[in-house]
Amino acid sequence: MKNKTRISFVLSFFLFLSFITPAQLHADYSRWSSVGQVIAATGAALLGVGGVITFADWLLNETDLQLIDRANSKYNNAYRRYHDMVYWFEQTYHLSHITSQERARVMNDVSEAVLYEIGTKMWGMNEKEYSYRSQLRSSLNQLTSYRRKILRRIRELEGSGYDFEVRHVLEQLRGTICTIESFLPHLGLFSDYLEQHRNYFALYECDGTVRNRYTHELNIIEQYRHDTYRLADELRRFVLNKQYGVYPNVRYVNKLERYVRELNSCIRRVSYNYADRIGWARQLTDSLRYINGIITSGAAYKRELYNQGRGCGVECEYGVIRGCPN
Repeated sequence: MKNKTRISFVLSFFLFLSFITPAQLHADYSRWSSVGQVIAATGAALLGVGGVITFADWLLNETDLQLIDRANSKYNNAYRRYHDMVYWFEQTYHLSHITSQERARVMNDVSEAVLYEIGTKMWGMNEKEYSYRSQLRSSLNQLTSYRRKILRRIRELEGSGYDFEVRHVLEQLRGTICTIESFLPHLGLFSDYLEQHRNYFALYECDGTVRNRYTHELNIIEQYRHDTYRLADELRRFVLNKQYGVYPNVRYVNKLERYVRELNSCIRRVSYNYADRIGWARQLTDSLRYINGIITSGAAYKRELYNQGRGCGVECEYGVIRGCPN
């Protein structure tokens, strides 16, 4: 229906181009350039700037069926990816219809139990919280854009007559927009909720990443918390077995301190008073500092730090470099 004639126009255009060989283009460049200038000047004179823009829009815009197919595809992708999470979220808040009052109730609520479950679900899906939020927002924006396009196209068709084909396309467009509009408020509320609490999810992810990284060390602390000498010995032995290179203890401490800084940075960015999440994160930083204190108080770390300051290399471990301690 819409854009039918552009197919024959495009085919004719490319058929014309198919008779032009590269040799002819090179040999008659100046002539083709002149012809092109004449065509462009004539077209501009006949159509004007607005006409040229309209012509380009007519040639390049998607057809009604393409618009419907693409809108439905975007909807199906968003629905498959986010419906289960959105449904769980609304069930948790006992939502049936998204009214302004219900939206305000949800957005003003700070439930750490709900936030924790959402963070856990994203973590379980192996989703990076930033990627999940940004892709959700992108899906929302795309569906909103298609809604506007469809509404505009419906208005255009309603003023163009009502033959059978027009009625059929209008029916499809209206069905598509009803489907999109039924999901948009739910997707929008969930997206806004995640954005409002984005620092919570960033802290959740940072905490989980660090805990996974230091699971063994944390288990050692838990296992030998009543035997500090054994605890320190197990931690130092683990570091030596885990790290490699000239300065294993120094390397370990440097990396550990970097994780502590990242965790503290996430804690500082939290704008709401998420008491439980902040408390767990601070407990983790305390445990990491405790590990750091044990490693840095050991003779092996101090010797590595001394040798590193003197520029000792690999040979220093074997006492080859002059002046380095054995």
